[in-house]
Amino acid sequence: KNSVRQFLIKVHPEIGSFDGIELGPTVQLEANYDQSELDEVEVSFFDKYFSGTGIKKNVLLSEEGGRFYHEENYNIIIDVGDEPFDIVPKGYFWVDYATLNQMVQINNCLNIQLRNIISLLDL
Repeated sequence: KNSVRQFLIKVHPEIGSFDGIELGPTVQLEANYDQSELDEVEVSFFDKYFSGTGIKKNVLLSEEGGRFYHEENYNIIIDVGDEPFDIVPKGYFWVDYATLNQMVQINNCLNIQLRNIISLLDL
């Protein structure tokens, strides 16, 4: 990999989104998710989370405030280091911060979960 920090993001179907999809964090799950439906990337990130490996941030944030009063999400940033994620499953993409910063300015491009995580980045 080059020296530019890369972030692994994922295409997520979003109800009410103009295009039906938005780009979101690598792992985005509801509280009642089914472990058997996790893909290899999600499993890898869960393994890192539960072992405490590479965790840079682990923050509980409020969701949007108005419409979702009292809803909170854990926002976790995990550094995968030099792990071989060169080939990722369909729907995942490596992007740099400059690209994320441009996409955040486009309506319905990045979902609220990814925008929250971007706000936690130490640059």
